[in-house]
Amino acid sequence: MIDSGLQRLLRRGDQMTPEDRQRRYTRLRDAVAHMTRLVESALTAARLDGGQVEAEAAPCDLAAITQQVCQLQEEAADSRRIRLESMASPPLVVLCDRALIEQILANLVSNALKYSAPDAPITVRLDRHGEHATCTVQDRGIGIPEADMPQLFERFFRARNVAAMPGIGLGLNIARHLARFQNGDITVDSREGDGTTFTLTLPLAAGGAAP
Repeated sequence: MIDSGLQRLLRRGDQMTPEDRQRRYTRLRDAVAHMTRLVESALTAARLDGGQVEAEAAPCDLAAITQQVCQLQEEAADSRRIRLESMASPPLVVLCDRALIEQILANLVSNALKYSAPDAPITVRLDRHGEHATCTVQDRGIGIPEADMPQLFERFFRARNVAAMPGIGLGLNIARHLARFQNGDITVDSREGDGTTFTLTLPLAAGGAAP
């Protein structure tokens, strides 16, 4: 798809309207981004299987990480519909590997954008519960069939209502493994046709202060 699309642009680009060229550029960019995610997911899965994933835990500001991930996802999707809310007074400092948390949140936020309407808002909410911090990613999208919920985090599993959409069913499996690898977890609440909420839970750093 990518190669044929580029060939078409090279041969006929000067005959297309600016709007048509932009649409084709956008489709190609999306295709490249999708292939990149697939390769990254496959590599991470292989590293997990081989015990090659290491977490360098350190105190990190979860709000700062989340804000950066949301901004990057909005830029990648060319969309400005993510609403970031904080229910906890700053700083919200967790003990984690920043790179791994960025990967987890990127998966959750990109899924929310992918499986909801282009004009539907995405709410990302930070909170504190006892000795843990939470980050919930809530969409108002297609939701998950109840029968598929028990298998949702299994490797290569995809819900029946997304079979026609791009994906291979690795992202959520990897995200939960990476969360649990850092003494955290990911849970889900969803109703088909009414949206989905994923909650990432992480341990707060001792003292709650960023370095």
